[in-house]
Amino acid sequence: IQNCSSSCTVESTGIQNSSAGGLVGRNLTNISQCSSTGTVIGFDNVGGLIGANYSHIYKCFSTGTVTGSDNVGGVLGTTDAHTVAFCYTHSNVTGENNVGGFLGSSGGGASFYDCYTSGYVTGNIYVGAFTGIGHNWLSYQKCFWNIDNNPTLPGIGSRTDPNVIGETTAAMKTKSTYTGWIFPTEIPGTAGDIWDICEGTNYPRLVWQIPAGDFLCPDGVSTEDLSYFADYWLTSEVADLNGDAITDLRDFAIFAANWLLDVK
Repeated sequence: IQNCSSSCTVESTGIQNSSAGGLVGRNLTNISQCSSTGTVIGFDNVGGLIGANYSHIYKCFSTGTVTGSDNVGGVLGTTDAHTVAFCYTHSNVTGENNVGGFLGSSGGGASFYDCYTSGYVTGNIYVGAFTGIGHNWLSYQKCFWNIDNNPTLPGIGSRTDPNVIGETTAAMKTKSTYTGWIFPTEIPGTAGDIWDICEGTNYPRLVWQIPAGDFLCPDGVSTEDLSYFADYWLTSEVADLNGDAITDLRDFAIFAANWLLDVK
């Protein structure tokens, strides 16, 4: 599943062994570059993007409120031994048991790479700002959570891990916090770029979210970007939007189509 999004409110009426997700309830296939921005309500296995996950997840995000009882997370309610990389959530999460800002629970050796969560988390048993409950064979690498929003919570409700890192809101809006993450260099949007950030204004965003023509901060295609675009008119591929290595009228048509468009 690629390049999909949902903004719907999702509510599960199941009591036990149910799964509710903003995009997928029970997932068995790889998912990349997808998002969910709607409210999700359920009982077991409730996630802002996926309720119960059994595959790899890359470059996805969620922002809607998530509410449930057991295994409740901003991105995933529960997951098995698969990789989740380059994902984030701004969801506020509320549950009872196994509640996490990013992941509610995992019974297998899942791996999490370069992910973050910024929302508020509320629960009773095994509550973590990033993961509610996760066994020792879970692997993390450079994952972050907002310590200002969750000052009384650990990163993981059942144990500690030095790669699940609490940072202030200001630090999480600063590029240098994310050492080793892949940000654009000379030419924004080039192959291999994953993250971008307007420092001091926003948390990191995924490059695929950013509309063509949004070259500069603040987020959105606006007058700052028009000036940047004009500076490279007919001279360079720096502001090339259609891949023909020159900035010309073909690129201006794309730029104009995205005028005043903001990040998703």
